[in-house]
Amino acid sequence: SKQRFKALMPIYDDEARSLILPSHLPLHVRHVQLPPEYQQAGKKRIQSLLALAACVRLHHHGLLNERLLPLERQDLHDKVMKVALPTVPIITPSKPCTDAPPRAGNDSKTMYLYRLEQVGEMFEQHEEALGGRKRKMGILSITPVPQIDICLEHESLGDVSVSISEVAKVVVLADQWSQSKDFFAATMNARWRRRTSHTHFEYSEEAVGAKPSLYALVALNYNDKIDWDRMRVVIREYNRTEEERIDVAQRWSDETNWPRLCAPRYDPNVTYICYGDSFKTCREPFPNPDFVSYGDYMLRKRSFRVETTCPLYNAQQLWKLPR
Repeated sequence: SKQRFKALMPIYDDEARSLILPSHLPLHVRHVQLPPEYQQAGKKRIQSLLALAACVRLHHHGLLNERLLPLERQDLHDKVMKVALPTVPIITPSKPCTDAPPRAGNDSKTMYLYRLEQVGEMFEQHEEALGGRKRKMGILSITPVPQIDICLEHESLGDVSVSISEVAKVVVLADQWSQSKDFFAATMNARWRRRTSHTHFEYSEEAVGAKPSLYALVALNYNDKIDWDRMRVVIREYNRTEEERIDVAQRWSDETNWPRLCAPRYDPNVTYICYGDSFKTCREPFPNPDFVSYGDYMLRKRSFRVETTCPLYNAQQLWKLPR
């Protein structure tokens, strides 16, 4: 609508002799006024001065480049690199991997096992809610991996510590290496695959082998041992058909084993921690007055029809990964 479009445009307020910048900017940036000595100038003169003052302010906050023009892709790239490079350790590239993993039968290979750990307030909350029992992810690599210990400031997660530390050398059989690759693919596709297409991650030893190391993700238990049983369960559940997923979800809804992870049918790429029945239904009033009920919201916003008697569950969305 015209009213919504105006919120995205700068507006001159002739009475207050000020300039209001678009609504997506912070409040302390949006409202631009001139000093009193300029208030008596003509209308066009005031608008020109306000526009210049707005450009200076936006440049000061890093929203315009040195030519007082909107940031281009190269400008954004330079800003990101300026912030990111001082926090990322410089790692000397190693030679491409020439070793081969175990292929079939009784083949085995001694490989390096590393603990991949992410620590932060949000991770701790998820750990407590889901009863993670201090389990971690690990990296199984055919060659040594540089150990990393850095702190990052994430927009949604706050301060996050990320570390990769060596645990042990382990003997891996051919079927275990195959299971590690399947677990790697399942993990990547569950959280990192493209949301806008049907493109899926596929593990290719040729592609990975062209890089410095040949590796896969594994699950670790609280003793830093590879949890092969858990990995088998993850792979089996990941390979379920949509009909099997729906059947399991409907059967679980009658149980009391909460909380658990779930993904809605109308947006399967979003994962929630579901805490159980809220004892309310979709006829309940929606918090936003623009919608009559939760059912009305789902129909108008999501184009997904639900019965008014459909139960509502208490849920928390997992932190959002970059797209």
